[in-house]
Amino acid sequence: MNIETYCEDNEHIICSKGGTNHSTNAVCSCQKDMVATLKDVMKKLRELGLRDFLEPITGIQDFANQMSSLPLTSLHQPDITSASPSEFKSFKDAVMDPTGMRRLLDRLFNHLTGEGWMNFNARARANQIGPGLYSSVSELCNQGIDGGLIALAIKGVQLYDFAVALPIPETHSDNQRWRANLAIKIAKAEAALYKGCANCPNGTQFEAYKEVSKVLGSLGLPTMNATDSWRALSMSEATEKQRKKVGLLLDEYVFDVNQNNLKILNDDYSYEDVELVKAKLIENKMSPSEDKLKQLAEFENVGICINREINFEVSSTRSC
Repeated sequence: MNIETYCEDNEHIICSKGGTNHSTNAVCSCQKDMVATLKDVMKKLRELGLRDFLEPITGIQDFANQMSSLPLTSLHQPDITSASPSEFKSFKDAVMDPTGMRRLLDRLFNHLTGEGWMNFNARARANQIGPGLYSSVSELCNQGIDGGLIALAIKGVQLYDFAVALPIPETHSDNQRWRANLAIKIAKAEAALYKGCANCPNGTQFEAYKEVSKVLGSLGLPTMNATDSWRALSMSEATEKQRKKVGLLLDEYVFDVNQNNLKILNDDYSYEDVELVKAKLIENKMSPSEDKLKQLAEFENVGICINREINFEVSSTRSC
């Protein structure tokens, strides 16, 4: 992973100091934006007595500041040759320590999703964790999923990935199972925001992932090859929107395109459901050592904002 993932605006990337590119220059603008964005949020959290929120916030920011001092090449990759390897090793060891970034992210996601608390704590703190957090700290609603604490959590994940990828020996092993669970934690955090703020983007509506773990099994074993399946889809009476959804899955998984399977995909699942299944199929190809399809069940009933234009026909009377 290179540093460009930290700033959406490319003009923030092109800067130098003394003829040498530094990560501090690459992230300077977005880092300042992040700190400014969270300043008011942290003030409100203190006023509400939610001080246990502050440790993961400041901890992740501290790691970002540490990374900002590491030199990069002109291609924004770690420039280990221009600095003492001990600088990079110290950063990598601190981030990958079980009490480092993993602990900070676990605590932050527990707050954002409302999970990980004992039942009595969860009841007592209903307005402080998960969806209830956003009624107490409305500033987070204005920042959406691209800002505030969710953006900070994603930044922490990126910092962890950056540390893992550094080409120096590890003192602490990478916890791949923990990393594999990050996608569902982010999805649940985003769902809590959308539910707590009731602010799905225009043109979308809040729904939950269906039984996505059953999608592939429901389609049966194929008797057609990929070419025949695509031909059957082109000759079917499916609408353009229905064909897009079916074709989305056909890109990665061969199944018989018949009346029964068309009905299953178009009546029982949203475009986003199928998109998630496709994403896990692609992840399996990239990393076949672990079956990512097993993760699908964890997404079921997690809320998302689905696109109405993609999912519903104009004549649909489904409420929004």
